[in-house]
Amino acid sequence: MDAIAVAAQVVQALQYLVSRENDPLHPFVITIGSIHGGRAANVITDEVEMQGTTRCLDDQAAAQLPEKMERVVRGVCQAARANADFTFQRGYPALVNDPVFTERSIVSARSLLGDDKVHLIPRAEMGGEDFAYFSRRVPSTMFRLGVRNDATGIVYPVHSPRFDVDEDALPVGAATLARIALDYVTEGA
Repeated sequence: MDAIAVAAQVVQALQYLVSRENDPLHPFVITIGSIHGGRAANVITDEVEMQGTTRCLDDQAAAQLPEKMERVVRGVCQAARANADFTFQRGYPALVNDPVFTERSIVSARSLLGDDKVHLIPRAEMGGEDFAYFSRRVPSTMFRLGVRNDATGIVYPVHSPRFDVDEDALPVGAATLARIALDYVTEGA
């Protein structure tokens, strides 16, 4: 049994969960971000370790993912006469901004920065964020602060090893948070 070949089949089969067993109105992502196996180019390894992450916007779909993934992993391994140890550690839940608080925050931010500097991201995104735990308990909103600066070469995305922050954006972020808080308190919320 070639564990690397089996791992490749597992990765491929997991993507069928996304494309074939998924309600497109409740999207999810399965990413295998780490595969380790073998020590030499001319030796067929008998063990591979894979790690990945899932992202899902729907709590019910997220709850079903571990069982579905384990079924696929075990099915591929059984067909290849391989064994699998499957472990699923729950990650962050979907972050959902409170619509009323978000709208109030947009008004506050626009009054400080101008209409052209504040943009609503119209679609949900699949990123993971620990702030999701707060947003489930307290009406809240999370916003992005533009920290890119083409002129100085600060252009790489968050998960790039070359990511950097244009620190000139930090006072803007602090002022925006202060304005949102001040307006919230002043308006008697």
